[in-house]
Amino acid sequence: DNSFWGWGHNSYGQIGNLTTAIVTRPTKGLITPPGTFTQILTGTFHTPSLIEDGTVWCWGNNGARDLGDGTANSSMVPVQTSGLSGITKLKITSNRGTLALKSDGTVYGWGSNSAYALGTTTSGLYIPNQVDGVTNAVDLGAGEYHSFAVRNDGTVLAWGDNTYGCLGDGVVYSSTPTPVLVSGITNARSVAAGFRFSVILLNDGTVWTWGLNDCGKLGHGDTTNRTLPTQISGLSGILAVQAPYRT
Repeated sequence: DNSFWGWGHNSYGQIGNLTTAIVTRPTKGLITPPGTFTQILTGTFHTPSLIEDGTVWCWGNNGARDLGDGTANSSMVPVQTSGLSGITKLKITSNRGTLALKSDGTVYGWGSNSAYALGTTTSGLYIPNQVDGVTNAVDLGAGEYHSFAVRNDGTVLAWGDNTYGCLGDGVVYSSTPTPVLVSGITNARSVAAGFRFSVILLNDGTVWTWGLNDCGKLGHGDTTNRTLPTQISGLSGILAVQAPYRT
């Protein structure tokens, strides 16, 4: 019925119930949707949503240009993100940035741009900006400060923070706004990005990880960092992967 429910932190009305009070139980949204939702995400202080017609609408805090409407004005009701159409998927970077995948395989980003996670050197984006060098994308991944695009040929592009080699190109450096090719990957299904580490699922059902390995989160039985994708032994037939922003 196109209704939605939310709970938790709500200081900017991001739950969508037209208040700024903390919500301790699932509460039905009271805002009028601009169309049929196909995706709703939870940001740090804002809520991006994708509508069936391919447009993007956001509500909540806009201090970091989170809403992408060309202003810094927060809103408890949905405002349309400027200039986007034909969008098929959204992803949030945890530094209050948002990425959008368009049906033609291009990628756009807006909001906070720490470590160039939005694929540009501009510090903050009031309206969506196309990520240069990304074409034929079919899926997205976004982590704490780095981002990915899976392409239709199974290869993967990465950009943003690379302090621990989490971009997967075999080199360690601070960050880059220019997409680089993840080394050795040619049959990716999906990719997930966490706090300075990355997880990729291949079409054969195997899982590969790289980047920061504190707490053993790469799954290789050690705490050694890796700059190249490395297969997790013993996993097969996997259908989906996820990576937390913080571990």
